[in-house]
Amino acid sequence: MAIATTEASLLRLLQLSSVSLPVGGYAFSQGMEYAVDHGWIRNKTDVFDWLNTQLQQSLARVDLPLLRFCMAAAKASNTTKLIELNDLLLACRETKELRLTDTAMGQALLSLMGRLFGQLPEQLLGQAKGEEVSDSISYSMSNSSFSASSHSLSNLSSVNTLLEQKALEQKILEQQEEVSFVTVFAVAATRWHIDLHSAALGFTWSWLENQVAAATKLVPLGQTQAQELLGELQVSITDAIHFSHTLTEDEVGAGLPALAIASALHETQYSRLFRS
Repeated sequence: MAIATTEASLLRLLQLSSVSLPVGGYAFSQGMEYAVDHGWIRNKTDVFDWLNTQLQQSLARVDLPLLRFCMAAAKASNTTKLIELNDLLLACRETKELRLTDTAMGQALLSLMGRLFGQLPEQLLGQAKGEEVSDSISYSMSNSSFSASSHSLSNLSSVNTLLEQKALEQKILEQQEEVSFVTVFAVAATRWHIDLHSAALGFTWSWLENQVAAATKLVPLGQTQAQELLGELQVSITDAIHFSHTLTEDEVGAGLPALAIASALHETQYSRLFRS
């Protein structure tokens, strides 16, 4: 029996937002590991406050509105705008590790989309050719295929080809840039005909599930406590998405000093389980 268009989009959304998606999201605590190590986060209530603040003051003001703008640019075949939004996304990452989280996951998703769509040039898959994407992520810190200097914005152009969009101008193709996870997520969602609200829900849920999983290991939390947190923060997800729809591009931006400090100091933390 054929799958209806709406059912196919829903299934693709579930795939795109699944924790099993091999983009390495499980490897990044985004500063939480330092916060736990230094006693800022001690229990379930602290985890709730930490994640709720990020949902309302970071994702709602940066990731979610830019996801909306990126999806609009992809749908309109406006590759120049997509590049501008990608640059803005990366400029909003306050530390080296937060930027690494975004770009490593972005490159992993880009490679995965190439394999799933079956149309990206093989050279975009870098040294991970013939290997599982999840394996390449494990070594992305030392693997040159994930370095900023080895990838062109032709990555974005190739994905846009799948959307029957025009190619980037040659001078842009020659530029070396990093790709945000949000940008690639937006292009993939557009490719799979996922509507904006559903894509925002899936993106935010994926982020939250990875963060709660990190807290479960670090605090630590019990499995039941983790599920309670996921349930309690669902209201915050809805609020964050609704707020993000009210922002213009000029209003995009956030500042969470404690998160930035935790992320920066995590770089030199003596013992670490996570990459950020």
